[in-house]
Amino acid sequence: MTIPAYSLLQRQYLPLKQKLLLTKSRIEEWYREHNGDVYVSVSGKDSTVLLDIVRSLYPEVPAVTVDTGLEHPENSRFLKKVNNIIRLKPEMSFKEVISSFGYPVISKMTARKLYTLQNPTKNNALTTNLYQTGMNSKGEYKSGSKLPNKWRYLVDNADNIKFSHKCCDIMKKHPLMQFERENKLKGYVGTMADEGIERRRSYLITGCNPYHGKGYSKPLSFWTNQDILQYIHETGIPISAAYGKVIQNEKGLYETTGEARTGCMFCLFGCHLEKEPNRIQRLEQTYPSLYAYCIRDDEEDRPGPGLGKVMDLIGVPYTCKEMRRREEGRL
Repeated sequence: MTIPAYSLLQRQYLPLKQKLLLTKSRIEEWYREHNGDVYVSVSGKDSTVLLDIVRSLYPEVPAVTVDTGLEHPENSRFLKKVNNIIRLKPEMSFKEVISSFGYPVISKMTARKLYTLQNPTKNNALTTNLYQTGMNSKGEYKSGSKLPNKWRYLVDNADNIKFSHKCCDIMKKHPLMQFERENKLKGYVGTMADEGIERRRSYLITGCNPYHGKGYSKPLSFWTNQDILQYIHETGIPISAAYGKVIQNEKGLYETTGEARTGCMFCLFGCHLEKEPNRIQRLEQTYPSLYAYCIRDDEEDRPGPGLGKVMDLIGVPYTCKEMRRREEGRL
């Protein structure tokens, strides 16, 4: 099954009421396909919206969350109040993942390229060449496959810092996959196609429900962040306090008064694109002890994942003092 790109675009422009009808239809199809042996993966506001819609149709469906230790404290407190929720634990901690594989930086696609180029083998020689040059095995140039020149210096950096795309797979996907195998359940997830190239590509290949092979139902795929916020605003469903309130600004757009997104606190995907204060600087303001832990490298009796050295390397500020100095310099 493949979906034309224009079909996705058309669905993304539908009004929320029509999107809601389509989403409920996809939820019902997945539920029937698996005889009701389903669950909803829950973490942030998007999946909270999905859980609300699923349970409006099937109140008995369980929620499942993976307690990685990287969630915002407000998210953890919120999820404890969700009824009929199952809490899973990953086999590795964040520190163990980055020690074994590398840090998640820039984007998942860039981190994958960095990981491959830092770990060349005979088995990945063609992929390594593709990421280095953009030339595939047929001699065709694929510009989107080449590691951008601006990040080439990260491959052989002086501090020998390693990078990887594996964190989310190990800490979130693997526990859910094991849970599915052991309980013979199939999951709904709240991902959307506009969140990145890989999610868009996945939707165009399978649509919301991948009936052949492995995968999750993604019934919000054609929603946008504005749809999520509008749904929360209009229904009044509770969400994590980390987001604050959902309001409409002077342009009529929906926005949160707190965090816009609440992924893993120590994840650096996309951090280089954020305006100051970025997520790490905000962490310094709101949770200074967590901030101090994530920034420092291992010290005697004071271990830490060492995000400070990584952010120095990729040129992203991480202290509020730096931000204030720049602001004062502009006055």
